Amino acid sequence: SPTTRSRLKICLCLSGQLRGYEAAFASWREMGLWNHDVTVVAHVWRDIGLRAPDNRHNAARAFSGAFLREYQEILETRGWMFIVEQYPTLLARLTAENNVDETKLKEFYRAAAVVVEDEGRPEFVGQSNFWKMYYKVKMAHQLARSVCADADLYIRARPDQDMSVFSPIDWQRIYKE
Repeated sequence: SPTTRSRLKICLCLSGQLRGYEAAFASWREMGLWNHDVTVVAHVWRDIGLRAPDNRHNAARAFSGAFLREYQEILETRGWMFIVEQYPTLLARLTAENNVDETKLKEFYRAAAVVVEDEGRPEFVGQSNFWKMYYKVKMAHQLARSVCADADLYIRARPDQDMSVFSPIDWQRIYKE
């Protein structure tokens, strides 16, 4: 049976595409992670996965909440060309912020280790999205084991996932079980 400590050593392993990572990260405060000693590692793609919000699906990848609902209504009633003509600054900003680098992410997450790879490299071209996802999970786990070999818990998370729906989490109970 594991010994209970008031502060667990937790390694938070982030992997995959980052779309919406800044907003998602803000929601993680509610999970109770920061009451413990957390080390963050990330193994992600350079392209954060934003696409032109020219349909309902792509709009949901770029926006959320009330703004998303209003945007989708305009998209359906007025069309994509209306948005292109009326909101060029919004669209330019979405395109401009589609890439990240190690320095930016290390600073943002206060991460112990960050690996950013380009999906366009020959070894990734032609691979399925499932293959790429499992590759990133595997690489994040290897990175985590090399950086925080003595962690009590390893938590793999998608960087774009809003975690407020999981709050609060009893990390001590999870550790014991």
